[in-house]
Amino acid sequence: MSTRNFQDNFVAYIAAMVTIGLIVMGASFWYQLRGNSAATPPMAYTKFGPYEVQVQNSTISASISLETDPDDVDWVRQNRASLDVIFQSVLAKADPQRLGGEYTIEMMQDALLDAANQDLHTNNLKIAVILTDFLLRPRPDEPNR
Repeated sequence: MSTRNFQDNFVAYIAAMVTIGLIVMGASFWYQLRGNSAATPPMAYTKFGPYEVQVQNSTISASISLETDPDDVDWVRQNRASLDVIFQSVLAKADPQRLGGEYTIEMMQDALLDAANQDLHTNNLKIAVILTDFLLRPRPDEPNR
């Protein structure tokens, strides 16, 4: 008779342990999801370009992605035309001889961000301007006439 009670209780103990294990795993999973979403702030990305700018004897082709706070997306939409002009202007002022040397892509991205904030008299662009595509190629020589 005691063997029968042990088997009945054993099944109940196993069922209770499995239930508790599932509850702990579910709570852990929920906590991880909730914790990760609070730790990483959301970002908004707006694409600009592609641009093709003639500089000295070179051509710069670039596409830009503007990373901002989600709260600034409407501001970016309203100022898109101005930002296009500013980005093209900064690319046109670049020195092809320095690009790839001491004037790195990161410096170009910083120059784009600084020019946009300065020319638009704002600080809404606080995160990053990212050159997503960048190609510097020599312009083919013009044929002699």
